[in-house]
Amino acid sequence: PVLDLPQGTVVIDGDPADWGDQGFVVQTLPAAGARVRTAKDFDVVVHVAWSPEGLLVLAEVADAKLQESGNANELWTGDSIELFVTTGLRQPDFYQAILSPGVDGKQKALRQKLYSFHPNRPVAGLAVQSAARKTAKGYAVEALLPWQNLGVTPAPGLQFGFQILANDQDGREGKRPF
Repeated sequence: PVLDLPQGTVVIDGDPADWGDQGFVVQTLPAAGARVRTAKDFDVVVHVAWSPEGLLVLAEVADAKLQESGNANELWTGDSIELFVTTGLRQPDFYQAILSPGVDGKQKALRQKLYSFHPNRPVAGLAVQSAARKTAKGYAVEALLPWQNLGVTPAPGLQFGFQILANDQDGREGKRPF
């Protein structure tokens, strides 16, 4: 779907308090196969907005068992958020940011890994500002995804593609993407 995203003004510090009602809010992320799961073990609420600097994202994750990947090159195999951004709908030139919050007791700080799937934008040219913090129910992750990563300038009517995945790793059950 094509959405009209509201403009937001937040500080990327891992604290969701300044979001209030800002952004387009997604309160249900379906699991694989479009199944909607109960919030008993794992639930995600996402806010998305834009600023002159870039796309703003907040993911508030309720997770009964926090378990992140110990391998910095495989952050997606543990509790993490994956963000995909492209210059347009169904375009093959995208980049991916994987954010592991650093809240499971073993990992002490947020870790991020960036991947470029654009032939003219190497990963070295990508930047993402992110922050996370542990919450009473799990964790919150905020990110600013700069427009310069796509080589675009924000303007009314600008279209781009965005996808978010939230990964839940609960040990022997394996990873469950939402």
